[in-house]
Amino acid sequence: LYGHIKMKDLTKPHIKRLYRRAHEKRPSVARILKTILLSSCKYAVRHGYITDDPSEGIKWRKESSGKTQKQCKKALTIEEVRSLINAARDTQIYVPILFAVLMGLRRSEIVGLKYSDINYEKKQIRIKRQLGVNSQTSKEDVLPGTYTKQEIKVKTPSSRRSLEMPTVVFDAVMEERSRYQRQRKRR
Repeated sequence: LYGHIKMKDLTKPHIKRLYRRAHEKRPSVARILKTILLSSCKYAVRHGYITDDPSEGIKWRKESSGKTQKQCKKALTIEEVRSLINAARDTQIYVPILFAVLMGLRRSEIVGLKYSDINYEKKQIRIKRQLGVNSQTSKEDVLPGTYTKQEIKVKTPSSRRSLEMPTVVFDAVMEERSRYQRQRKRR
């Protein structure tokens, strides 16, 4: 049953219209819908519910409606970067955002950083580890709650690198480190 139309009365234009509408809203849903329609029609013919397959011979071309997912904006503008940094100031995510936005570090690399990775004289940071899931261990091999927080090597040799830290990032790291040391002394 398609809306108020029974399976035996279903035609190619009905299927095309349904597919086009789904594709306009969500292309990924349209791909799933196509699979379901094809298998449903074949099932109906095989079991004698209909005599002819209305989906047979339909050209399932991709119809573009404006921007596709690949054409979406991937980088922030300078104004958006400024807004993001200003909004994050005085929060716990300020330094990680600086690492991500100004230095291009991945999230797993950022959370894997240690103060020992910083060369304070040269204002450089060494990326040599990340936190994530070690494919060679199972959940039973690690402590509860640490399976996705395992210290692992970066994936490729080119991911292992030293980067110059912009002054803004270096100053924020130094401030965060002094705050960390104060809290550590209190404990």
